[in-house]
Amino acid sequence: MNPLRYISNQLGAAVGYDSVSKSVYIDNNALTTFKSENVSIAEDATFQLKMLANKTAFKYGEPITVWTEMNYLGKESSDIYYGGSMVTYSLTDADGFSDSELGSLVLQKSKFNVNDAYMRILPQSLIGSYLMHKNNVEDPEKYLNEAVRPAALPIGTYTLKVSAEYGLEEYSSASKQTLSASMTIVIE
Repeated sequence: MNPLRYISNQLGAAVGYDSVSKSVYIDNNALTTFKSENVSIAEDATFQLKMLANKTAFKYGEPITVWTEMNYLGKESSDIYYGGSMVTYSLTDADGFSDSELGSLVLQKSKFNVNDAYMRILPQSLIGSYLMHKNNVEDPEKYLNEAVRPAALPIGTYTLKVSAEYGLEEYSSASKQTLSASMTIVIE
């Protein structure tokens, strides 16, 4: 593996190479400073889940800047139990083809204080996974090494969904709470 690809992948970016134009593409959705223009909100007594994007239409190959905030609404500190990541994303195209992050079986516990927030950006790996599954890729490493834009969504309309599952007690199906929010984005 070449050093640029290795370092970029370790930092969460996807690297592609176009042999015709001899161009290297590094796709990364790292947040800097953005104002949200596309917002979807779900709320219960414990959390407000916000899914935000800096816009609704993105140019092909442009970073898809989507992030999620889980704002704690409790009046006092509380332990919150959840698997691997507190929020997970899924992606569905106009044809109904869908891919999502895998949840984790590892139980985590975090103490949330009044006004605490949990934030997570849309992982680049979900887009790469969607593209590999949609195109029936059997060798992911070969795909990542040969695809020109391994994490660039094709032109089209997509629904992004974020889900949060958590418990206020030791995690069990009886104590599980679920919040979900979704939004539509367009790749032009």
